[in-house]
Amino acid sequence: MESTHQQAVLEATSAENSAWVSAHAGSGKTYVLITRLVTLMLSGTRPEKLLCLTYTRTAAAEMKQRLNDLLGEWAVLPDAELKSEMKRRTGLTPTQKQINDVRQLFARAMDTPGGLKIQTIHAFCEALLNRFPLEAGISPGFKVMDERAFQALAAETQAKILQQTESDALKKALQRLTRRMNETGFNTLCKAITEKRQDFAAQSSDKRRDGLMDMLGVTKHIPPESFGATFIKGISRETLADAANCLKKSGTNDQKLAVLIEALLSALDKFTDFEMLHPALEDFFMTDKGPRAKFATKAVAAEFPTETGYLLELQHIYIRLREDFLAQLNLQISLDIYMLADALLAEIDFKKNRQGYLDYDDLIFYADKLLSNRRDTGWVLYKLDGGIDHILVDEAQDTSPRQWSVISAIAEEFFAGEGASPRQRTLFAVGDEKQSIFSFQGADPDKFDSMRSYYAEKATYAQADFKKVELTASWRSTQEVLGLVDRVCENQQVQPQLTKQGGEVSHTSMRASQNETGGLVTLWPVEKGEARVMADLFDPRGASETPSNSSSDSTSDITGGVVMTPQQKVARKIAHQIADWRDDPESNITPGDILILVQNRGPFVQDMIRALKSQHPPIDVAGADRMTLTDQLAVKDLICAGQIVLMPQDDLMLATFLRSPLGGMSEQDLMKLCLGSNLSSDQGRGQSLIACLRHINKDAASGEDRDYLMRVSAALEMIDALMTHAAKLPPYEFYAYLLDALSGRDKLRARLGVEVDDPVEEFLNQALEYERQNMPSLQGFLHRIQYDDLQIKRDMEQGGEAVRIMTVHGAKGLEAPVVFLPDTCRSPIKSASLQSPISCSAGGNIIWQPSKKLVSKAGKETSEQERALESAEHKRLLYVALTRARDRLYVTGFLPANRNLPESCWYSLIEEGIQRDGHALPDESGWQIGDASIVGGRIALDEGEDGDDVEHSETSNAQDISATNAPLRLWVHQLAKKESVSNLPLGPSDYFQQRRLPNDLLPKRSGEASTQDITARQRGTVIHLLLEGLAGLEVAHYETTAREFLTHYPDLEAEHNQIIAEVMKLLAKPDLQMLFGPQSRAEVPIGGRLLMPGGDNQLFSGRIDRYVDLPEAILIADYKTTRHPPSADDPIDADIAIQLEIYRKLVSAAYPGKEVRCAIVWTAGPQYRLVTPEELDEAWQKLK
Repeated sequence: MESTHQQAVLEATSAENSAWVSAHAGSGKTYVLITRLVTLMLSGTRPEKLLCLTYTRTAAAEMKQRLNDLLGEWAVLPDAELKSEMKRRTGLTPTQKQINDVRQLFARAMDTPGGLKIQTIHAFCEALLNRFPLEAGISPGFKVMDERAFQALAAETQAKILQQTESDALKKALQRLTRRMNETGFNTLCKAITEKRQDFAAQSSDKRRDGLMDMLGVTKHIPPESFGATFIKGISRETLADAANCLKKSGTNDQKLAVLIEALLSALDKFTDFEMLHPALEDFFMTDKGPRAKFATKAVAAEFPTETGYLLELQHIYIRLREDFLAQLNLQISLDIYMLADALLAEIDFKKNRQGYLDYDDLIFYADKLLSNRRDTGWVLYKLDGGIDHILVDEAQDTSPRQWSVISAIAEEFFAGEGASPRQRTLFAVGDEKQSIFSFQGADPDKFDSMRSYYAEKATYAQADFKKVELTASWRSTQEVLGLVDRVCENQQVQPQLTKQGGEVSHTSMRASQNETGGLVTLWPVEKGEARVMADLFDPRGASETPSNSSSDSTSDITGGVVMTPQQKVARKIAHQIADWRDDPESNITPGDILILVQNRGPFVQDMIRALKSQHPPIDVAGADRMTLTDQLAVKDLICAGQIVLMPQDDLMLATFLRSPLGGMSEQDLMKLCLGSNLSSDQGRGQSLIACLRHINKDAASGEDRDYLMRVSAALEMIDALMTHAAKLPPYEFYAYLLDALSGRDKLRARLGVEVDDPVEEFLNQALEYERQNMPSLQGFLHRIQYDDLQIKRDMEQGGEAVRIMTVHGAKGLEAPVVFLPDTCRSPIKSASLQSPISCSAGGNIIWQPSKKLVSKAGKETSEQERALESAEHKRLLYVALTRARDRLYVTGFLPANRNLPESCWYSLIEEGIQRDGHALPDESGWQIGDASIVGGRIALDEGEDGDDVEHSETSNAQDISATNAPLRLWVHQLAKKESVSNLPLGPSDYFQQRRLPNDLLPKRSGEASTQDITARQRGTVIHLLLEGLAGLEVAHYETTAREFLTHYPDLEAEHNQIIAEVMKLLAKPDLQMLFGPQSRAEVPIGGRLLMPGGDNQLFSGRIDRYVDLPEAILIADYKTTRHPPSADDPIDADIAIQLEIYRKLVSAAYPGKEVRCAIVWTAGPQYRLVTPEELDEAWQKLK
């Protein structure tokens, strides 16, 4: 089998032919792709002639790194080893010239202008459009808009259209749309429009109407409000009333029909149009299974033939009209959606163009347009024709049709015979239809097969060599895991939906050929909720009774008096299993070996994290792969803190803050606060909660609970501190002050755990990002963070020593020794609430998807087609989930009470497969493939880089296995050296503090700083700002401007006069006028690396208070705002001298050959002192 696989690899990596590779999971796809890149370069292709397109930036970076590592390793291997390695990997017997050439490949790859073109399709299109912007019809120097910015722009545009539209036609369309959906539904519709924006732009308005009418079977468009007028007028209300009276005299079923007739009569009195009557008509004439079969019992029908006969006659007429009405309604609403889409997308495009932005879809769209539909296409292709000789496409199954169009336009010349390049040119694609799971991003798995056939035909016509290669051997998973995968794929519900051809899927484990054992697959039973009788809380006997037959198992599912949900039971079971491995001295399974996969990020993820953290000691968790920032409790608390500063009169928000870890009060404290104050009395009914808080803090009675009063005082002190700083600090500094100076971070950690660190840090990052893009505003930042629905995606490829919890989509391309699949009982079909309000037919028509009662026949057919595609992708997602496991796979699930397994859910498919090859566990505890008693708690250790890049030979693997038993090196038992701070950017004033001796007095942390320290720093900041701002004004305006500025600092009010006098005296001193002349600048940023006396190559970043560029020298002045400056005879403090010397060396490096002078300006006095180079050198040498 290995020789067959090696032959397939050689065909795929040969530089002599194009190749289309279908690679099973774990078959070494990345290994093959990198090998082909190397083979192409060995054949003489220059690195800049290669274009390798990957699906993600992470994949591109990883591929570059692996290629560089390989070439770097080969560059230093001895000739004999290099020759053997080249032959093993490429199948070529290298000549001495090729050996010499391969040693230069690393340098050639590094020296390639712009680097190797290993990039995403979007990055390639961006570079292409930057090269030919005018030919593409776009603005030169465009910027790329990320998805978050696009969604924010779309939301802003949506609001504008709703509020300011001037088109009467659009207003009527919006009225019809908003009548049929609520606010959430309308927002969902607008989001769906932006997601399918390229589909909306594909047809003209006439083609849209004609296509929809043909699809719906409508020959003439009739507005829904005008439909069925003759039918409504022809309804005999008297006959209906008589029929209702007749049915009331019969049995229960007939009486129910009488009620429906009365509801219809009531509707006829209120409404005159068919659409408003439709619900009542539908309830009476139709059932869930179709038209109502009869309207009365035989006896009633015989006694009242006229009335019951009229009902049947009316039903026949309604059924004929019903489908026509639904078709007309669906046509009208679909056209309204098109009108809304045109307005929405046109406005979005206008704003993007005005700001010079392109989104990711625009990159593909304009690149496709440039290469396919413009008069300049020939020139562009000619330029590219001379620049690209080989194209390699990774993850080809996830490439969308429009992306294929871009690739095809470039590769077309490869199969056209004569081209701009006389050398052979090839196309290589590698992918796996079975792993196409990104349809929501435009991927079409059928395109993989159709493009393979297309290029095979093109190659045949051009007489070019084209290989179709299949890689079926897996270097990742054990035979036990792959055996289950094969059994699941054999299922006729699965096999036809994995690939377009529906062929047999079979895997061979190469680990089995290396005599490896230890694979295990375990299926645990589904955890189901318990159906419990609701207790009558007003019946003391029922409330006190407990079931006499409750077992020990059931009591173990009760924690804190609360019955555990099925999800929590599954989470606890998994957590116990992981804890058992961790605590077992014979087991080598660590938390970092474990990957827990879910279908989506539901409540189970939090239950799982909680269960892992509740173990003793807690199990480390890497967290979820994607996090919605505003769903995190710590972030909600931070937002709440900002809201109360903006609106302290909001009692509900203030109560929420007080109850949070930041406020520090309990539920009982809140109750006591409200009841113990005037808030609940008639006298205090208009009083705010903040007023009550101040009243209690001010007039506290001596008999009050002392601890309660301390909590009230602490909460009020924090609120006042936040209010004081909110007006003068930008958002980032405001929240940094809250988290550090006010110990907010510690308070959040104490109640919510250390897992708050991730969301809190990301929240601060977003504050910084907001300040970069906007004027700093706390209100603006909170508005953005609340309404952006920001999702943070984290790289989970390496989880360290922590358990990883991911969605299957996020885990694509990853693997783990042990995989848990707990979320296996979901239906393959989305619930109605998750269905998109629009769908796209096979002919490209966008059609409305309303509720079941309003959907047309064509809409049902389109919906069924989409559901079939969803079901197929659900099976492919299962394949991806199963093949992430290397050694062990554990499968379980959870269901609510009285709910059976959905048809074709993952658990059912896996259970059917495992029962064919596995054995039942004792006590009906599940099924298993493999022998747990032999495997124990150990897994095979992986010595390679990755399952996709393993060495494909038995010898190398044997060496890896033996290496695991080698004695540990001595350095393993030695203490690691202290990590240098040289990679951490420091301010010049911070370095001296970092290098203090152990017995030196350390500076206080921000959380420990006294009030005097904070006031002194604030005073210094204010003086710096005034010196910077006033220097450019006329002297007459100094005092007025300074006083207006200082109104933002009320806590320094006692020092306002002193600060103004100090600043004005300094600015007026004649000896210092050169500091504020035309050659001077304030707060000049500077950064760089310096070789320190201690040997560190330290990175610095800081700002020079005053920078004067004189003809003969550069002068650096540093302000010191201490109240008591030293005398002229005192030596310069070492930390000040070091700071100035760092500034001097950085400026000297930027302006070599120019003298740099340093000075200190003490603002009190003021005093000016020039620091000599000898003083600076002396302080610098003392650092040794």
